[in-house]
Amino acid sequence: MKTEPIANQPHPLEHPGCAYTNSVPPAGSFDELVTVRVGRAPHIKEYQIHQGLLAHHSTIFASMFLGTARTRSKTLALLDVDPEVFETVKYWLYTTKFWAPGTNTTGKIPFDDSKILQLYFFANDNGMQELQNVVMTLFYQKNVQDWAIAIPQTRVVYVRTRPESPLRRFLVDMVAETWGFRTIKEDQSKLPKDFLVDVLVKLRDAKMAPGTASHKQTWIEGMNRDFCEKYRVHTEEK
Repeated sequence: MKTEPIANQPHPLEHPGCAYTNSVPPAGSFDELVTVRVGRAPHIKEYQIHQGLLAHHSTIFASMFLGTARTRSKTLALLDVDPEVFETVKYWLYTTKFWAPGTNTTGKIPFDDSKILQLYFFANDNGMQELQNVVMTLFYQKNVQDWAIAIPQTRVVYVRTRPESPLRRFLVDMVAETWGFRTIKEDQSKLPKDFLVDVLVKLRDAKMAPGTASHKQTWIEGMNRDFCEKYRVHTEEK
């Protein structure tokens, strides 16, 4: 399988394709509209979106709209979702991009770590494998661009994900391979204990000391090469 560059200096903002996915919706995906009510009062927003498009990208919505126990309702309520996050999801569904052309003029990713993680959790919670994979790529790009991880977000990740999560695995790998003993010691009180244990297990299994990975650019090149197989979810055959 061909591996495309994911992050370099300067990094590309295009989202690499994946040989395991097929993002083309089937015929009929744009026949019917549903109303999606997002958020809680007084900040509820309503969106119109094609039912088939949602079903194509989400196993949860496919079951809801197309399965044997499908609902006849054409209104979907997402009470615990930030409308701004859903707007980004909707934009991606129709364009496969996260922001409009011209939005990003500096080369910097225009989302903070918190929003990227909210996108990831939305995808994970709703069985949106392709979206989860491209958000995982975006999160990697963000961490490489900043050359740092958002420490407070590690707690959120460990609350919202399972032990086998690619998101957890990436954070563990990046810290184990790029942080030295001093950095880990300085920040240990801010990091979840389970996360620190996972870092230690990674170091033990790899028989390496913290931060002894190769030069930054070499590390990035290695991650680019192996990223798809290590951190993307592939439940379907090519």
